[in-house]
This record gives sequence, C-alpha cells and structure tokens, in this order.
Amino acid sequence: MLDESIILKALNRLSELLEESKESRTLLLVGGAALKLLGFHHKTVTTDVDNLLPMDDILKKIVLKIAIEMNLHENWLNSHSSSFSDKNIDYMKNAKTVIKTNSLTVNIVSIENFIELKVRAHIDRGFDLPDIIALNPTKEHLLKLKVKILNEGHHHAHVVEEDFRIILKGLGYDD
Repeated sequence: MLDESIILKALNRLSELLEESKESRTLLLVGGAALKLLGFHHKTVTTDVDNLLPMDDILKKIVLKIAIEMNLHENWLNSHSSSFSDKNIDYMKNAKTVIKTNSLTVNIVSIENFIELKVRAHIDRGFDLPDIIALNPTKEHLLKLKVKILNEGHHHAHVVEEDFRIILKGLGYDD
C-alpha cells in the first residue's frame, strides 16, 4: 500500500534520478495516489501511481530502480489509466501542479476531469465508487456525464444505466 509519504518519497527520488541522468519529465496523475496528494484522505487504498502520459524507456528504467530501492511494485508508477481517458479531452487543461523541480513536474488532472476518468474506470472495472464519492460530484454533473457516455455508444446502455444508478445512490442522490 502506498500512503502519501511513500508516494512523495518515490516521486522525489524520481526527480533526483532524472536530474542525475540530465533528463526531465512531466507526469499527469489520476487515481488513488493523486487523491492522496490532493488531500483527500478517504478509504481508498492504492498500490500504484497512475500517470496519463506515455512513459518512455528511460522513465521506465528509473521507475524500476526506485521500485528495487524502496521495495515497491515494479510498476508503482505506470500509465495503465490512459485506457480510461477520452482522447478528445485536454487533460492538462486546469491541471494542478503538485511538484515542480528542474527535472520533474507532477500535475494532477482537474477535479472535473478526475470525476470523468473515475466514472469511466468504474464502468469498466466496477471498483472506483469510493474515489467517486470522495470527489463528490454534483448530481447534474453526473447526469451530463451519463448522457455523454451513452451517446458515445461504447458500452451497453443497461450497463451504463446500472453503474450510474449505483454511483448516484452511493452519493445519496436516490431520487
């Protein structure tokens, strides 16, 4: 499990190793680790740091080195969450910078985009409800997002309807 102190230690080490390699990178975080860095101290348990941006071989090699040094999972920093993103959205827009060094910039997507990513992830894998509840979207925001996702036609309508019913109920929007 990664808590905020371990996440920060790993990211700071990443910055150091990038600096030593005369490299620089930008990350765009989502997921439980990003929520922790934003100060959402809810019950989400996370084992990794989800980055929406592609990771090149140099970054992957440094991530592995940190994993060995800190006894973390080899993919403690990964770009697996990019599969939940809508390719038509600029996720850097309104992102919040949480770490800025000469070698590393760590941004977190805006709350609005975070909600959308978490809802999409929940529809695909079904276990992101605690994060959605922590983000506390309005009912109106969720209903607009439901229409958007239904109009894309990538998911069966009954699945989307049921997932949104669960999300709305989890947030206390039972009507």
